[in-house]
Amino acid sequence: MMNIWGDDGKHIRNGDILRLEGAEAKLFKGFLQLTTTRYGKIRRVGEDTMVFQESPNISKMLWVTEEESRAMAPKEEGQC
Repeated sequence: MMNIWGDDGKHIRNGDILRLEGAEAKLFKGFLQLTTTRYGKIRRVGEDTMVFQESPNISKMLWVTEEESRAMAPKEEGQC
């Protein structure tokens, strides 16, 4: 999911390839969310001509923090 504030959202269409500056990515209710900041910049750099596919849906993947990732990683021999 991507949230865009202000008039920038009026000029974006499906298939646009965008360059974002000053954006934040975070987990919100288990979904990956990309949000522009107040002083962020959005620039259209092209258009995707590939056929759109809804799978894999990246938001439905299991996203974990670095700490959770370390806890789930197999321990090497000789490590506590």
